[in-house]
Amino acid sequence: MQYLKGLLSAIASLFLAVLVPTLLAVLHEMSRSRTTGLGAVAGGFSTIFSTMYILLVVIFLLMFYGASRVQNKTLGIFLFWIPSILTSVIGFLILATAGHLFGGSRIPQ
Repeated sequence: MQYLKGLLSAIASLFLAVLVPTLLAVLHEMSRSRTTGLGAVAGGFSTIFSTMYILLVVIFLLMFYGASRVQNKTLGIFLFWIPSILTSVIGFLILATAGHLFGGSRIPQ
């Protein structure tokens, strides 16, 4: 069970470290510019190659690790299981959607 918690913490931390700065940058750019379409949201994934990304991964990993060690079952569910599973599912859905859209899949006619 500890391996599952560690793996889930790592996956959720990676997705959060990418999604949080990207979402903030996209919202900031959308409020400032009048760009429409893909130009409004493109360019947000440059955070993956920065030092801030590594720092955020470590911070989120430590937060999830601390939440997974809570002895109270109810707090463990609300502080670890729900946020980590929700973050992982959202991250995998975004990856699957991007893979489907940009992977060259075609609708048969």
